[in-house]
Amino acid sequence: MPLDRLPLTRDHRRRLRQLDDLLTWAESQMKDWPLPNDLVMLVVSQQAGGVHRLARAVLGQVWGGSSDHIQGRMRAMAEALINVRYILADDSAARAYAFAHDDVRSRKTMANRTAPLLRRGKAESMASVSTQEFWDRTQETLTEQFNEIEASHGEIRKVWPPIEQRAQKGDSEELYATAYWRFSEDEHLTTRGLDKFMRERRGRLYFDYGPETDMLYSFIGMAFVYYVSLLNELSRRVGHPPANGLVRFNRIADELRAELAPSLTSGSDEATYPSEEPDCGQGT
Repeated sequence: MPLDRLPLTRDHRRRLRQLDDLLTWAESQMKDWPLPNDLVMLVVSQQAGGVHRLARAVLGQVWGGSSDHIQGRMRAMAEALINVRYILADDSAARAYAFAHDDVRSRKTMANRTAPLLRRGKAESMASVSTQEFWDRTQETLTEQFNEIEASHGEIRKVWPPIEQRAQKGDSEELYATAYWRFSEDEHLTTRGLDKFMRERRGRLYFDYGPETDMLYSFIGMAFVYYVSLLNELSRRVGHPPANGLVRFNRIADELRAELAPSLTSGSDEATYPSEEPDCGQGT
């Protein structure tokens, strides 16, 4: 697919081809691989699969000619790394159980909020696609699951603290305080996140609707490095994907870490970008 809608440089295109190569290789290795029976590595495998899809979304979005709001995908990748490091920093499976339990807790909270809204006629959109009976059953089912997990594993919810604490206990404090925090500003459409699109002409303010490419090179590199990091965790702990297949991707990841620092952790607008003039669609 031609990359003509964005003003991409040769460096952009080179990194996009490398990310595409990584995703193609990883999918060939992982798609028919049975996931580990061990809960910890099952969760890590799921996180790696999720980051694969996020990186593929970045690639597909840029191929389609848009760089808008890639920060949201980068934030999700950073959160996946924080979660994995937190889970693997403990020798037991408690944190993996807590991760699963937190999902049950979250869905239970949603059901507990939605069912009363339906009863009061305050959820018209939801009422058009579901019923009160469905949400009542969902409340009961999730409450049973919640209680069963706690009965089997104690007050496991205490093992899944807020993300700031997970970052502290998983040696990801810098990643949380910089990249995750910075991209959260964009995700929540804060004043700082939106101010970068403001332009002044003849004393009047305008909102810039043009493509955002300043951080694009860093985003492509981050997606590559974050995904390779998760694949290496799997390779070290369960032997798959094969370490010899990761060698060339690790070499590129090391190159990117050196080139993009500190943007890999900070998400800073001061990141390193290609200096070339746009390639105007020459080559692929």
